[in-house]
Amino acid sequence: GAVSGFSILLMRNFFQSIPMDILEAAKIDGSGQFRAFWSIYLPLSKAGLATVTLFEFVGRWNNLLTTLLLINNSSKDTLQVALYGLVDQGSSASSGNLVTTNVKMAGIIIAVLPLILAYPFVQKYFVKGIFLGASKE
Repeated sequence: GAVSGFSILLMRNFFQSIPMDILEAAKIDGSGQFRAFWSIYLPLSKAGLATVTLFEFVGRWNNLLTTLLLINNSSKDTLQVALYGLVDQGSSASSGNLVTTNVKMAGIIIAVLPLILAYPFVQKYFVKGIFLGASKE
C-alpha cells in the first residue's frame, strides 16, 4: 500500500533501461550490490524517482474515498474531505446556508496550492522520467 502498482512497474522498467555494463564495471571495481545500487543506480534514477514521487504525492493528496470510508471523527478530516463538504453543502438547494461560488473557488485554490508549489521542483525530471521508464527495447 505504500506505492501503487503503476509506480512499481514504472521504476522496474526504468531500472531495466540502465545498461548492465555499469553494474559489471562496479563489480569489477569491488563494489557490492548495495554499494552499486546506492552509488550508481540511485543517482542515475533521479528522473524516475521524481516522476514516481510526483505521481504518488498527487494520488495521496487527492485521496478522498479512503478518508471518507475509514475516518469517523470529523476533527481528523483531511483537506479534501473538508473541500468536498464545502462544495457539497453549497450545491444543495435545500440548505439554508448556501456557500457562494467565491468561497468554493478559494477552497479549491487552497487545496491545489501544494501541488502547484511542488511541481516546479519536479518538472525538470518529469518528462524525462516518463519516457525513460516507459521505453521498451
